[in-house]
Amino acid sequence: MARKTPFRRPLIIIVVCLLIGAVFLVFAPHFVRPRTDNLATNSCINNLRQLDGAAEQWRLENGFATNRCPAFEQLRVYLRRLPECPQGGSYSFDTNSGLPRCSFPGHVLR
Repeated sequence: MARKTPFRRPLIIIVVCLLIGAVFLVFAPHFVRPRTDNLATNSCINNLRQLDGAAEQWRLENGFATNRCPAFEQLRVYLRRLPECPQGGSYSFDTNSGLPRCSFPGHVLR
């Protein structure tokens, strides 16, 4: 009877690990890229929340209606610094609802 060589099993394990690593390297960028886009969108939405909170505080202190839009200079009192969209959009207030909005598509305060 022929005796099996002792190096056969570790060699198979190494080859399987290399194949799994190669598959991971091929598909890893597909999993990382959407998260970075999502990160910028979430950051912008959090900035919109900060602006909404500052505007609400401004309305309460000055006795204005809920759809009244403050100027950004009036919000400096309530914010350490005025937020900026991480993807280059500009912020403004919707005159109908009084909510802040971003000019970049997909950045919406819900």
